[in-house]
Amino acid sequence: MKELAPLDKVLASSKQKLPSMKYSIMDRDFFQEQFERRFLFMDTGKVFEALVHLAKQHNVIVDFCPVESNKGMLYGEGERVIIGIKMDMNLHEYVYSLAHELAHYFLHYDKGDTIASDRHIEYEEQADRAAKMLLDTLAVRQKGGAA
Repeated sequence: MKELAPLDKVLASSKQKLPSMKYSIMDRDFFQEQFERRFLFMDTGKVFEALVHLAKQHNVIVDFCPVESNKGMLYGEGERVIIGIKMDMNLHEYVYSLAHELAHYFLHYDKGDTIASDRHIEYEEQADRAAKMLLDTLAVRQKGGAA
């Protein structure tokens, strides 16, 4: 596993506009809109709680932090893994951002610094699709179906 940058460097770099952020801003807004339309019937508080519980099961700490350009970020140093969620968002944004960052954890944590990677856009697309699948699964469970 690649060693990741210290948290202060990650937070500092989140203030910079990265070339690949154009994808992230455009498409994450699209996925956010789709989430809000599709899951209006859901108790998003319970979904957020389920996502936090999932993170805890995998020893991932969920914390709120003052991130400026991203809605969330995954940070790790050895065994310590933190998902930072931007403060001052609505509940739908918290839910989607946490699902997206959990997707990065499950799919890309072993890749190291994915923001600086040549495959950053691909990793973001994968995390968006996986977040949608995770939220779909939680929606089915919330309705009482098997997932």
